[in-house]
Amino acid sequence: MNPEVKVKWLAALRGGEYKQGRGCLRKESRGETRFCCLGVLTDLYIQEYPENGAWTYHKNNRVGERHTYYRFSYDEEEDAVPIPVQEWANIGLRGNFGNSSLVYKNDNGASFKQIANMVEEYF
Repeated sequence: MNPEVKVKWLAALRGGEYKQGRGCLRKESRGETRFCCLGVLTDLYIQEYPENGAWTYHKNNRVGERHTYYRFSYDEEEDAVPIPVQEWANIGLRGNFGNSSLVYKNDNGASFKQIANMVEEYF
């Protein structure tokens, strides 16, 4: 993993600025914006390279859901880390230990601080 990106990601996960969400990279619900751990990484990329993409509104059609979902303008999936973000971070997340483990931990109750500890140790 790119060491500079790793430092930024760990600081963001541990800093308390981001509210944790589950099930997608970013969503808004009841006036709060929430991110999964990989959404935080994507948001850091957007802040550094706003000319390369942005969060775009995406209405989720799941029955009973009242959330505003966002996805990165480059990618068609709201729950997958875009390839430019993976390349920037120098981390392959699709289909390997990192993606399934981080997503699973995030979506099953691990805090951002616990996830940061995993990133620090394994990446």
